[in-house]
Formats: sequence, C-alpha cells, structure tokens
Amino acid sequence: MSQQRRLVLAAAGVILMGLLAVIFGEQGKPETAAGASTPWLAGLKADLGTITRLRFSQGKSVSTLVRQGENWGVSERGGYGVDRERLGDLLKELAAARAVEQKTAKPEFFARLGLEDAGKEGSAAVLVEIWRDADAPAWRVLIGNAAEGRGGRYVRLADSNDTWLVDRSPQAFAEPTDWIDRRVLNLEFDGVERVTRTVADGSGFEAARSAKDQPSLTVASLPKGSKPRYDSVFDAAARAVLTAEAEDVRKADAALFSGSALARNRIRFFDGLLLDIDAVKAADGNWIRVTATVDTTPAADIANAGQAAVPAPGPAAQASAINARVEGWAFKVSDYIYGELAKPLTEYTEAEQAEANKADDTTP
Repeated sequence: MSQQRRLVLAAAGVILMGLLAVIFGEQGKPETAAGASTPWLAGLKADLGTITRLRFSQGKSVSTLVRQGENWGVSERGGYGVDRERLGDLLKELAAARAVEQKTAKPEFFARLGLEDAGKEGSAAVLVEIWRDADAPAWRVLIGNAAEGRGGRYVRLADSNDTWLVDRSPQAFAEPTDWIDRRVLNLEFDGVERVTRTVADGSGFEAARSAKDQPSLTVASLPKGSKPRYDSVFDAAARAVLTAEAEDVRKADAALFSGSALARNRIRFFDGLLLDIDAVKAADGNWIRVTATVDTTPAADIANAGQAAVPAPGPAAQASAINARVEGWAFKVSDYIYGELAKPLTEYTEAEQAEANKADDTTP
C-alpha cells in the first residue's frame, strides 16, 4: 500500500471518529428547553398580585389558602392566618423557575422524579392549583423531587406528560398544619415581671422579680425544707410559652377549657401587659388559649420610681395586636410547653437536704 493511500485512509478514519463522537455526544447530551431564558410558568410573575386562592393536594391531604383582603387564611383551619414567609417563598420560586432540562415523557418513569399523579396513594408529587379572579385555576402544576447533587426540582404541568428540571426548588405542602402561622406570641422574656399559676391540686405559685435587672423569677415563700431546683428554674414558666410554636390550631371550644384539669397562668410584664393563658390536656393533644389585657397597677420597679399608674400606649397597642391574632383560637402545643404551663410548685423544687446528703455521701 502506497504512502499516499495510507494517509488518505488515516484521514478518513479521523473524520469517521469525529462524526461518531458528534453523533453519540449529541445523544448523550440532555435536551435543553428552547425557552430556558424565560420563566417556566409564563405570566405568573406579572400576575402575583392578582392571585386569590391556592390549593395543594397530595393523596388525601388538601390545603386551601384563600386571600382575605391583604391577609391569607387556611380554609381547612377556619381561615386562620397563613405563614406569609413560606407562601411568599413558594410563589417567588415558582415565578422565577426556568426549565433547563427536559426529562422523560413516559408515565411509567414519573415516579422516579416524584411526578406521579398527586391523587395516587404514595405519590411524592404535590398538585398546586393557582387561581386569579376566575372560576378555574390559571395554573395547575405538579411539584416533584429535588434533583440530587445538582440543584433544582422536577416539575410538570398537570395536563401534560412533559417533565422538566427547573433551576429553582419550590416546596409545596398538602397538610394544612404546614401552612398555618405557627407563632403564638413571639415575645421576649426580658419584660416579664411575674407569673401566677393556678392548678387543680392547689399547688400553684407566684414567681416574680422586683426589677428588670434581677436575673430570674423567684418564689417569695417556699414550703419549709424545699428550695428551687436551680436558680432560674421558674423562668421556664414564662419563657416556654412566650416563644412557643403551635403544632395545630382550631376554633376555641369553651367546653374544652372548662374542666377541673385546667391550668391557669397569668404573665405580667413590667409595662402592664397581661397575658392570661389556659392550658389543658385533651385526647387529641395539649391545647392553650390566650387573652391579652393591660393592667393599670404599676409593677414594682415603676412604682418605686414614682411613676403614674397609667400604662403607656405601647402595651395597649400590643395587647390589641395579640388579641387580633389569637382571640377565639385554641393552639395545640408540645408536651414540653404544656408541662411548663401546668407543673405544680413541687416540680420546680427539691428538698434542701438533698445537696447536704450528697456532700456527706462523697466525704472520704
């Protein structure tokens, strides 16, 4: 074979290998959306201000968020307020999401992406329906699994078999408790002057401090032979509920809070704000209700400073804001929160001899 022929064959081989690389390389490349520079849900961003309702469904779970003027409520919880931050995050992610890679269009593979029909038992998908001022939803989308190791999330339109990876990761929830605003009070302990507790067995107590610079609440007169378990033990009687998050919410039932097992708490702040908190353990969990008022009697540090016994506008406005959110509602709380609202005095104290006996036992 001549040298010239060998060169021709070698060149042909290089060209063939290049063509094969192009062919197989193109087959291996993910298909990218032609409109990847535009939002996946066209028009959503411009219409965010016109949205009036959203519904989330997965299996038997359904949550409906309805706009009420400037506020949002969870229909399945009597219209109680929505976690606005969570809702805002979802809408922001959906409005900004761009389709970057097309995935399977075969229904038998939808489960791998978490995009089976949301009504199917065990489906990981959440169906999100978004209404504007119309009877039918403007958008119906399925939110699937997060893409592992690369960011983004798998999605598809409810009436389409086309599945996509989008560059954002919107998170949708079908349980109503995932949408309620879980904050009950969200108040600081620094302003607490006194906690008064009444429990069924009569072993309630009053723990107080005379000024804000006193570090902890104390009980003036403890039963003979007992002492606090530790210096700040009574602080939890107020701290726990002030920062509590509700596990669920429902309309307050007067019958629920009328039993003999009811624990009553009054938390007084130095500025006159009063919180009356009732706590009860029921068959379906621990429930509390809250009422805010203002006490015109000055707290100890205000009285000692010679100030008038008239509350400043601050606590009155604060009480009004608290009642606007909590009045008429019962909040489900954890065992820990309930315990700190229902404990008798004996659970905050121990025998004075306990430490002395311990020291005797360890003396060589």
